[in-house]
Amino acid sequence: VRPSAFQNPNEILIDAVTGKPITTKKLTLSQRPILAIPQRLYKPPIPQYTLTLSPKKNLGRFKPLNGVYGSGYSPKSHFPHISDALKDCHCQFIRFPQDDGFRFTLATIFPNIKAAADSPRSYNFAPLDEYLREAAKTGAAAVWTALYDIGGGDHWAPPAFFQAGRPPRNPKKWAQVVKHIVMHINDNWGGPSPRRIQFVECYNEPMGLGGCNPKQYFRLYAEFAKALSDFNANTKHPVKLLGFGEPVHLGPSSPKRDPSKISLAKEFIQHILKNQLQLDALAIHPYASSPYHIYLLVRRYRKMLQKQELPNLPLALTEYGSIFSHTKRDEAAESVSYKLAAFQTAVKIWIQNLGVCLATGARAAPSAIPNRPKRNWTPFFKKDKTPLPAALTMKILSQLSKQTPVICDTTQPDANCFAAVALRSKNSVSFSVIASNFSKQKRYLTLNVPQNRIITFASEVQFKDGKIVMTSITPETLRKPLTVKPYRLRIIVLRLR
Repeated sequence: VRPSAFQNPNEILIDAVTGKPITTKKLTLSQRPILAIPQRLYKPPIPQYTLTLSPKKNLGRFKPLNGVYGSGYSPKSHFPHISDALKDCHCQFIRFPQDDGFRFTLATIFPNIKAAADSPRSYNFAPLDEYLREAAKTGAAAVWTALYDIGGGDHWAPPAFFQAGRPPRNPKKWAQVVKHIVMHINDNWGGPSPRRIQFVECYNEPMGLGGCNPKQYFRLYAEFAKALSDFNANTKHPVKLLGFGEPVHLGPSSPKRDPSKISLAKEFIQHILKNQLQLDALAIHPYASSPYHIYLLVRRYRKMLQKQELPNLPLALTEYGSIFSHTKRDEAAESVSYKLAAFQTAVKIWIQNLGVCLATGARAAPSAIPNRPKRNWTPFFKKDKTPLPAALTMKILSQLSKQTPVICDTTQPDANCFAAVALRSKNSVSFSVIASNFSKQKRYLTLNVPQNRIITFASEVQFKDGKIVMTSITPETLRKPLTVKPYRLRIIVLRLR
């Protein structure tokens, strides 16, 4: 090998036997033959994946983790509310009202900073009740994100114009406001409420969009936690408290910059433990254009919690994504939705055993963010409420989690962004295979069926015209490697005897 090949950007070194690229610059005499070829001629070997339909193996219970950011409430006049459509697609979690506008913020609900926090007359519950009335139709568990400050601090923050706020000036008082709002929602304080909530997130990206520094946020969380713990001690309908809620990314760390924010999360956890505060799940917002990177971030946080002697504290992905770098501005709705379905399904498969209690990853209804283009679709639904592939995928994952709840095999996470899982029923008769390919290349999956079992039935899930269609396939088809197209899913159900 020419020494210059290591520095030549137009050439690549490959193992002449395996065809894999050589990344090390230290070569031994016993190493296999190495070739230097032009980059334009190199085609990497296509990865092969295998799943075994094991009747005995049990890797845990499959969780569909179906959730949306926002809810079925549409803040845009051109797009209808879609709560009934979300319910039909078996959405489990909704998270609101981030980016839904300023009608539902704390400053609107409690408009007079000088008013008494314990008086129902101090509150304007009408807009929130309107929102909750619509959200109730989803049938999903609700995460209410307490937004923001208070005293009219809410604003659309450039450059992306997400909904932002400023640190509350009186954390104790605003903690009491939050407590009394939850009392209204869950216990009908100050008037009947259309529905209850199960989670309160304190609050959205506090040290970014929330405008806090760490010291401010830690104090704010302490006051919120004390107030809501007091509420929980005196109600039949307690709420779980989610904290931290910061956007986290992969990238090189330095003493001044840590994109993963692991060190900041450790400080937060230590603050929780020192002050014996309620925290039912650590909320994070892992953002990356690769589902593999989302997995790496979640795994990193799980390891951090284990080191902090909190191995059983759940993680809540109250935001995660995103697919936008993989889409074009004028791309068709169905194509975008397939990409979201592939992205989210890969993430869901890989984080099954990382202690994630909920995941809400993309908006089902349009946001209220100004100057966004008016579309007659979202990644989940068309304007006429026809479900797109991302919504239909939620529905089929929910169904399969009930019919075949046991994970019996899964592929290992890797940077090729192909994820597959095999599920089985408790009696090991029914099986399902879910394969997701979030990449530009075809992937191939081989199914291993035990020698003493035969396939008596096989069918593949397809999405057509907003409906789930089951298409019969022959057992012979499953004995060959299954091709999974770029940015697509393959979902197969079968029975063995």
